Amino acid sequence: MWWRWQQAEGRLHAYDRTTTTPVPERPFPALCGAEVTPAEGDFHLDGPPRPTCWICDREIRVRENFSPEQIPPLPDQSPGPKNPAHDPTRSCPAPRRPSRPER
Repeated sequence: MWWRWQQAEGRLHAYDRTTTTPVPERPFPALCGAEVTPAEGDFHLDGPPRPTCWICDREIRVRENFSPEQIPPLPDQSPGPKNPAHDPTRSCPAPRRPSRPER
């Protein structure tokens, strides 16, 4: 198995373990193309795992030569989901915005 999963920025992201070793507070390239930074707590196995990055999952399926019916379409090629929590466009975390000061 050339890939592994790592919690980072609220999702489980896949990475190529032959070229990457995730370290707390240091960004690494995920298979989805995002640079994600795991926190110290992301390396502990307590609690439920984070939601899976759908784009990382798809990339693994493509690289592992899954049959076409087992490879989901990219988010911009599929109809909108009925459940916003499962929205494929939310597969990777949005960039963090600075918080607004309270008035």
